[in-house]
Amino acid sequence: MRKLIISLATMVAAIAMLHAQKEDIRLKLQPGQKIPLRYQQIMDQEVAFGGQTMKSKTTIRTEFAFSVVSLNGENLIIDAIINRSDLEVKGDQGNITASSTDATETQYNKELKAYTGKVVRAEVTPYFELVGEPKALDESVSPETAKKVFEAVSSTLSGLYPKQAVAQGDTWEDTVFGDNKAKSTLTLIGDNSYVIDSKITAEQSMQGIPLSGSGLFNYEIHKATGAPIYGLLTLPLSGTMAAQGTMVSVKINITGSFEFMQ
Repeated sequence: MRKLIISLATMVAAIAMLHAQKEDIRLKLQPGQKIPLRYQQIMDQEVAFGGQTMKSKTTIRTEFAFSVVSLNGENLIIDAIINRSDLEVKGDQGNITASSTDATETQYNKELKAYTGKVVRAEVTPYFELVGEPKALDESVSPETAKKVFEAVSSTLSGLYPKQAVAQGDTWEDTVFGDNKAKSTLTLIGDNSYVIDSKITAEQSMQGIPLSGSGLFNYEIHKATGAPIYGLLTLPLSGTMAAQGTMVSVKINITGSFEFMQ
């Protein structure tokens, strides 16, 4: 019985130690390491006005990567690139399919093509915060395009990392996927990864119509490198506004996900 009590006490102490253990979750990459990621966003939209309802579904898929060129103290000098972007729209007004790989440029793939294949160099902190301005390696690429490329990459990665060491169960606040407010909790410290759960609060606008909603964001970070492994966002938004004497109601369901490309 005494041995059993000692064993139970040891287990309790070990669990308590695990919960008290502070983890510094950050990028720990070295020069030469490359992180390829795939991002997908599906947006189901419903607009109701004057007794009519219009529905559409927009899917955006992007493959991008960043590689570490060198280190500047704790900061990382990286090269970021969008390798491919695809757009698919299905709606009552018709369907649209466009890709950065299309042979012919159209009004639908023009922007996709403009940002694909451009290598942009930038300095980021271990929490993927931009330091200074991103710059394209090709001098013919405008600063505006370089900024857009970096924003496309960083919008998926910014806000994933707590700015201070955290223990299992600790909570912190940041913004993710642009300016969406997130209250995140380190749910699990695994053998090889961290699992983080976030509650999202969003306030956006679509053609002057204010939208708001709350959702969930679950993601996983590799322990050794700090590289993102997987993430899933579900965010419903809704809003109404009077326009020319008619109430316009908008409902949007956003599902976003990213994954490390093997």
